[in-house]
Amino acid sequence: MSPCRVLYVINGFNKGGAEIGLQTMLEHGFLRGCDVRVIGLHEGAPELRAAIGRLVGPENLVLASDGPKLTLAGLWRGFRTLRATLRTFRPHTVVLSLRQTNIVGRLALLDHRAIRCIAFEHIAKLEAGRLTTLYAALLWLLSPRVDEVWADCRVTLEGRGAIIAVVPGSGWCPCSSRMRRHRARRSTGSARPRGS
Repeated sequence: MSPCRVLYVINGFNKGGAEIGLQTMLEHGFLRGCDVRVIGLHEGAPELRAAIGRLVGPENLVLASDGPKLTLAGLWRGFRTLRATLRTFRPHTVVLSLRQTNIVGRLALLDHRAIRCIAFEHIAKLEAGRLTTLYAALLWLLSPRVDEVWADCRVTLEGRGAIIAVVPGSGWCPCSSRMRRHRARRSTGSARPRGS
């Protein structure tokens, strides 16, 4: 039986909570035993990118664009990179971290229904800004493509209703023992992601 293939997609490698959280989870054995590939829509901080590259292997870290900031062109390149990776890597599960990645990833996964889509939420509500209304509408419209929601804490999970429709199987803190127990109690079949 081949190992589970997981594609983890993140905006970039800035030194923020979601990005450092990915590094911490990998250092503590998150996804151990799986083939893991990470796509960053842009580079961000080169030292964090290098640290994550050491954890997953440099051949398993893909940058869609090498700029320090996420741009509209970077989102387009990210969409194309993700579509190509879905064809070549053929993941069982895709984890989408942060809102721009969730929009791009959900769009890319629309015609890949057999791949499990996990939205990893890091904020309970969108911050006010120029694109807040557009982001909220797109996230809500694309939420039927999400199979499961993870959150970095209970407050985030409970506050996510404004940006995602209710998803069966939602959980919090994928690296916590509490969630593992919660998911194990609810599991009725194989632990392998759907489509494997």
